[in-house]
Amino acid sequence: MSGGSRVADGLTRFWRGVIVDPIRHGRLRDTGWPVGLRPIMVVGVVAFCIAVVVILGAPVIRAVAPLSVTVGGNVLSLPRLMLPTIFWLVVLSLALMQTAALHTRRRTTVVLTVMTALILLFVGSLDLGVDGASGVTLTLGKVVSVIAVVSLFGFVLLRRRATFAWWEFVVVVAIIGGSMVVSLGRSAAQSAPYGIDFGPSSASLVMSTLGQLAVPAALAAGVAAAEFAVIAATTAVSAVNRPLTLERPGRAFGVIPAAIVVVFLAVVLWRIGELVLGLFADVGAVVDPHRLPLSIAIVGVIALMWWGLARLRRSASVSADGIVAELDTVALPVAAALSIALAPLVIVLLVVQIITAWGGGGVILDALGV
Repeated sequence: MSGGSRVADGLTRFWRGVIVDPIRHGRLRDTGWPVGLRPIMVVGVVAFCIAVVVILGAPVIRAVAPLSVTVGGNVLSLPRLMLPTIFWLVVLSLALMQTAALHTRRRTTVVLTVMTALILLFVGSLDLGVDGASGVTLTLGKVVSVIAVVSLFGFVLLRRRATFAWWEFVVVVAIIGGSMVVSLGRSAAQSAPYGIDFGPSSASLVMSTLGQLAVPAALAAGVAAAEFAVIAATTAVSAVNRPLTLERPGRAFGVIPAAIVVVFLAVVLWRIGELVLGLFADVGAVVDPHRLPLSIAIVGVIALMWWGLARLRRSASVSADGIVAELDTVALPVAAALSIALAPLVIVLLVVQIITAWGGGGVILDALGV
């Protein structure tokens, strides 16, 4: 086998092990799905891809699009053209979550439905009326949010024990989307004449609330990155070793390992050169000399821990598949614990915000003796 063939075979094995095989064995299997679930899944995947594109293109979008800026102590700015997209992604996330909650365990259904109801009531409280005075004054946004919450609870009770139907998602989107469109639309119309834009602050508050529920998914994403690193490392070693072993079993070194060593040394020399230039010539990245000993100490501690763990685990036979399985086993309980710990806190904060926005702030202060 020639050098070019070995390189091609190694790259093919790496591509299969890192990209093709995980997708082939880990993708969703749409067998036995109820009617209408596939289009809903497609909508969710498309929305996810749009969110990824928006995140990756955020610097460019902020540079070319006019910004919507809030006033006050905390200044928030978001591209004005992206606000509708952000709000509809929020509506879609809530609708997907609430539709799934219709057919989960009772405790999960209760927690997720309460969260959705509190978010709707909070968004409805942004409609302060024509005079902008907060209080118990009933406005269209508040009334619509209450009607949406009552309708949502009624729909949950109606469909709790029924089998999944595709139109449940449509109904939930209509309830949540209709309420939020009315409340946010009236809030924007009331604040615009005064030069105030509640869009960024509203989006920030709603997304931060939903972000607490996304902690398990974020943790799973972190575990996925660790899994990818482990699989990529083991696959790369296998892709390098196998062609060399098959071609020259007794040869300890070859073209591909030598290339890897050269690239590694080049990266090390590049980073050392950057460090020296930053320290003595003020070129490139600015390096604080006072933080350099701490960084060296951290690297030394990591190297010492790695050496100690390697000696402790030398006698144990642990495969890469076992490491990945252990990551999944640890991540799930941690994600569940974080969800259980954060859900009550989020609910309490939302309740306080709703009571304050609906004119009950004085009651809270009196109860606290302030």
